[in-house]
Amino acid sequence: SVAAVCGTCHVLLEDLYNKSPHQPVFATMGAAGCIVCHGNHAVLKPSMKMLAGPDAVCAQCHEPDSSGGQAAVEMARLMNELSSALRRSDEILNRAVSSGMEVSEALLEQNEARETLVKARVAVHESRIAAVRQPVEQGLRIAARTHRAGEFALEERNRRRIGLGVALVTIVVTMFGLWLAIRTIEQRQAQRG
Repeated sequence: SVAAVCGTCHVLLEDLYNKSPHQPVFATMGAAGCIVCHGNHAVLKPSMKMLAGPDAVCAQCHEPDSSGGQAAVEMARLMNELSSALRRSDEILNRAVSSGMEVSEALLEQNEARETLVKARVAVHESRIAAVRQPVEQGLRIAARTHRAGEFALEERNRRRIGLGVALVTIVVTMFGLWLAIRTIEQRQAQRG
């Protein structure tokens, strides 16, 4: 049977599936919707590859140029776009963290953006592009903010490094000046003495 899903999640998925155009079609076939797409014994783990590509589950019933095939490809494209945006934000935030910069608020927001990707994957069960687009667009807005936060943090790191460099050069010049002054005083004392 299909892998165990928490009760609340199963009810939500079932509700979305029951609203989808697939439900009446699969019902006339006498097939449970979960099994048609996810398999029975070798349960397919949900992924964007199920929607589009050479091994897509959707391609079993939908021709690539049909409305269903195009919808599956568009839903996969939207989720790939969000996944890529999240990956870019993760990379820049991780660089900021490893540089010792404070980006904890952006990291928390990044978790919220990851939740929108989960919501988009769940919305696929409704088989409507608009249902997937809504959480994806929300996630993209958050990912853009977190990416900017990472950029600002790295810019601040660079400003601090420049400031530290200027301070270090100033200290070295001052020390050299003091050394010259002491050496000059010592030479004068040696000449008088």
